[in-house]
Amino acid sequence: MPEDTVEREIGEEWGVEINMESIGKPKLLTITPISSPNIKCKRHYDIWYFVPVSEESFKPNKALLGTEFYVTGWKDIKEARSLITQPQTLEAVSEFEKLFLM
Repeated sequence: MPEDTVEREIGEEWGVEINMESIGKPKLLTITPISSPNIKCKRHYDIWYFVPVSEESFKPNKALLGTEFYVTGWKDIKEARSLITQPQTLEAVSEFEKLFLM
């Protein structure tokens, strides 16, 4: 189930336990075409959940973050947009803005 995956991934990648009730339902589905001839899959589906955390209280395991992500840190929306290269992730940022900042 997607909810089980969210809880597992947050634990594996952040080293943090999150209550799914605080997250709520998914907010977006994006589909990324895959055009590599070496990969059988032709589409990648992302189910986007937005996880509310505060900079002061969020204490992820930095060693775990380092195994999953190249760069981590707090970014404002403008800076985040300048770093994003995938259209689907830009779509997620736009959805985040509509839901939480407007």
